[in-house]
Amino acid sequence: MLSNPLFPALDILLRASSRHIGIEDMDSHFLMDFQEKLEGFYRLYNVELMCAQEGFFYLRLCSTLPP
Repeated sequence: MLSNPLFPALDILLRASSRHIGIEDMDSHFLMDFQEKLEGFYRLYNVELMCAQEGFFYLRLCSTLPP
C-alpha cells in the first residue's frame, strides 16, 4: 500500500489543511481498497481517516480525551 505510486500524492492531499479527497481528485478505488490499512497507518499519527456519506475522504484529529 505505501509503495503504491498513488500513495504520496494522496497523503499530501489528505494532510493539506481542510482538504477532502473525492473522486475527482484521484483514483478513489485506492482509498476504498486500502481504507482499513490506511486507517491504521494514520492512527500512528493521531489522526483518523474518515469517509463521509457523500463519498469523500478526509483526516480528523483523534480525540485525546478519555472515554
